[in-house]
Amino acid sequence: MTVEEFESALSDAVEGMRDLQPILTQIGGDIVKDLKENENLPVDTGRLRNSIKAVIGQDSLKIEMLYYGLFQNYGVSTPDNPGIGIPVEKAFGLSEDIRPATGWGTPYSFTGGKFGIRPKSFMDAEAIAIRIRDAVEQQIQEQF
Repeated sequence: MTVEEFESALSDAVEGMRDLQPILTQIGGDIVKDLKENENLPVDTGRLRNSIKAVIGQDSLKIEMLYYGLFQNYGVSTPDNPGIGIPVEKAFGLSEDIRPATGWGTPYSFTGGKFGIRPKSFMDAEAIAIRIRDAVEQQIQEQF
């Protein structure tokens, strides 16, 4: 490879890194498909499954779903059943001082009752991040 060919290949690789949208669109679609087909994904009405989507920018990828998907995935603990997931106070951003002012009655009436919500573990955020990183790395290597 001549110096000119190397410079051209390097320029092409840098240009390809500026717009990651095509690879992010592909990997985002694959991730959404895998999440929707995951056997651990709780499906009652199908609203949660149908809400899972990838939001792609020029250099960003976000996986979005209805807010309660995180509670289903990680679980929600309560004082009666601690340690099974996200503490109810963190899940809903509540503190002892503002709970009575919410008008929702007991803070546990909207979190799965006093027993909380057991985690379903249908997604692994760390594994998704690694999958995205690996796909982007592979794309960069192929371009260079």
